[in-house]
Amino acid sequence: MGSFILLAEGSQIGIMKTCSEIRRENLLKVIEVAGSLQEVANRLDKSHAQISQIKTQAKHSKTGKPRVMGDDVARLIEDKFGLEVGWMDNDHASPSNSVPTIAPSSAGWPFDVSQARLSVLNREDWIQINTSMRTLVEARERDARTKRNGTAG
Repeated sequence: MGSFILLAEGSQIGIMKTCSEIRRENLLKVIEVAGSLQEVANRLDKSHAQISQIKTQAKHSKTGKPRVMGDDVARLIEDKFGLEVGWMDNDHASPSNSVPTIAPSSAGWPFDVSQARLSVLNREDWIQINTSMRTLVEARERDARTKRNGTAG
């Protein structure tokens, strides 16, 4: 659904994706790297529901058509996540382009490694980094709750 077949020179048959399909796939990549759909919604100043409806292509109650990402939201994602203009519109199916390097939401980059050098990381590296960061943050949140509650361990 949504794809069409292109007969290329030499009778090669390829399936091309629509812009909506590409944008949805890229949204999934942005969500993965950002850590959660809620983080994406927060950075875009949109509701969780709005981003979820685009992600799941929820049908519009009046038209019955799936909700898709328009140009304005695509450009907003690129702007808020430090991606090149047009990144959301391009198919990044090859392994080298599968995970975007996303700018942090704070003004400064807090790490010793420049963002430009992160392009060598693959999908598994990003998953490991995300898991490690989430684990560390959750541990510090637990520590803070324990300290606030005045309980040990």
